Amino acid sequence: MGQQKIHNRQTSRWPVAILSGLLSMMIIGVVFGYYHITPFGNHNLLISDMGGQYLSFFTAYRHAILAHSFQAYSFSQSIGGNALPNIAYYLLSPFNLLILFFPAAHLSAALSLLIIAKIGAIGISMTWFLQTHFNTRRWSTAIFGTAFSCCGFVALNYFTVMWLDTLIWLPLVIMGLDRLIATGHGVQFFGWFWLSIVTNYYLGYMTGLFVGYYFIYQLFENKPAGERIWQTIRTQSTLI
Repeated sequence: MGQQKIHNRQTSRWPVAILSGLLSMMIIGVVFGYYHITPFGNHNLLISDMGGQYLSFFTAYRHAILAHSFQAYSFSQSIGGNALPNIAYYLLSPFNLLILFFPAAHLSAALSLLIIAKIGAIGISMTWFLQTHFNTRRWSTAIFGTAFSCCGFVALNYFTVMWLDTLIWLPLVIMGLDRLIATGHGVQFFGWFWLSIVTNYYLGYMTGLFVGYYFIYQLFENKPAGERIWQTIRTQSTLI
């Protein structure tokens, strides 16, 4: 019984992934606290698009969601136009629903917490991918997942809160691609890829480019799988 419990702890992925998420959030929380950024101080992140677009948009559509009063037409740009594309772009991320739990006066703090939550989610998804890709349950994978969540892209674009969703889904997309190459089952890959594009289509093309390059690399790196895939492609081409 004791050996079985030890084995279960070694094969469990969630504790390691959650540890990475907590470490990521702790690191960003310490940085925000050091610079007294809300909710840990009086400073805020209302710079660039965060102050020019996101705050006003989230304020307006937080009211629209709570009051059940949506307007499909908006005069916020030029002489007005269809607002549905902007609504879809800003609100399709499930993380953005966190703004509903904060009063309008504290949305700047909500956006900071939203950034922390998304960076934590990046650490969790990357650690989960590393454990699956390298078939390991080592606690050290949490360190690499945390490092990815604090990478240069995040450091440069953390205030563009919408872009962080791409790094949450990317490891899961690649995990699905690994499964597609190994087994031929593509449900996981296409599901995560679809979710990545729907929740942030603006960077969806970058995810697509990465998937293409990674797929080509895997074809040459994994020769048996590559030969099987090329054979399938040639067969399908002949049928067409």
